[in-house]
Parts: sequence; structure tokens; C-alpha cells
Amino acid sequence: MIGTSSKIEIHATHECNLQCDNCSHFSNYGHQGRLTAAEAEAQMKPWGERISPSVLSILGGEPTLNPE
Repeated sequence: MIGTSSKIEIHATHECNLQCDNCSHFSNYGHQGRLTAAEAEAQMKPWGERISPSVLSILGGEPTLNPE
């Protein structure tokens, strides 16, 4: 194990049902797309033996708009 991190974040979707001016994930700029479960696994798997986060946060525009 290389190290630990207190928090890891993954961006699940750019979709959002709001247009907040202060959006910290740029969802108010009309970005499109979402991360599939297979893509998320492929991105995270190589890190599985290298880091050990205590918290995994799923972010987005609005993560609950991603059906996966």
C-alpha cells in the first residue's frame, strides 16, 4: 500500500436538473455525459492496491440522475 487518503471523489455524471451559478462541478455549463459502472470500476481498480480511502464520495451534476 502506497498511502492512505481521507477522501476520494468520483464524478458520476455531468447531468443536472438545476443551473446553479455557483456550481463547483460545472454542471451549469451544459456538459453532457455520465460515467458507467464499468468505466468507474476501470478507473478505480488500478488504485485498489495503492491507496486506502476512508470515504468515497460520488459526485456529479446530480449523481442520482445516473441510473447505474
